[in-house]
Amino acid sequence: MRQRSQTLLGYDAESGSLVGYGTWDYIEELGGQAAETHLEVAWFGLDKAFQGQRDETSGEKLADLLYSTLEDDARASLKTSDDMPFTLACDVENQRGRYFWERHGYRLIGPPYPEVEDARYYRMVR
Repeated sequence: MRQRSQTLLGYDAESGSLVGYGTWDYIEELGGQAAETHLEVAWFGLDKAFQGQRDETSGEKLADLLYSTLEDDARASLKTSDDMPFTLACDVENQRGRYFWERHGYRLIGPPYPEVEDARYYRMVR
């Protein structure tokens, strides 16, 4: 049985507002071709009202906290091995997003599905 993707939601404790979300999944193919199983950050985002904000207790950026929680959740899954890479797609026009992912150790490896996406997204790996 295939595990379904896992989505995490982050909420502001005081207001109850949704801060952001992140979804990860196991991927075994890229562009219709078989690939080594890896972890894919399928969706990730923060509400504009919380972008750039820091946690009052730790001082960490909320986006960093959400991402580290997402990665910890994926790494804790029984199917995950220690050497399993993470991949994601980042819109080429999303410079803020690209810098965020690069700060977390991701590097560009090209468009995800050139025959479909026509280089609209960067494929990144860590």
